[in-house]
Amino acid sequence: MNQLISKIIQHEGAATIVTYSGGEPHLTATWNSYIELDKTGQLLIPAGGYHKTESNINSGSKLIMLIASKEVAGKQGMGTGLRLTGSAVFVAEGNVFNKTKNRFNWARAVLVFTVEKIEQLI
Repeated sequence: MNQLISKIIQHEGAATIVTYSGGEPHLTATWNSYIELDKTGQLLIPAGGYHKTESNINSGSKLIMLIASKEVAGKQGMGTGLRLTGSAVFVAEGNVFNKTKNRFNWARAVLVFTVEKIEQLI
């Protein structure tokens, strides 16, 4: 499935990020092209804001992400989307941060998403 993630994020589209706090969902988003799939299978996402997302993650919230592209073949022809569920941390120093900061000078941190479950929706 990492190959499918890689194909999707090579095509521009919106990626939705969901966390929870007090039983309420919090949604934010990024662009597919901002997401990097590293060698370990983690997704690296530059964070300019994401303060509520970070607070929710620090309080133990799982992260759910939707990524999709109409340019990638899915279950029934062109167009596919994935629901990714897992854990995340925010990193604001070190090699991962420096690499992301060089690419996105506005990044205050990197959202490092460890995907634990992948569901192909379409």
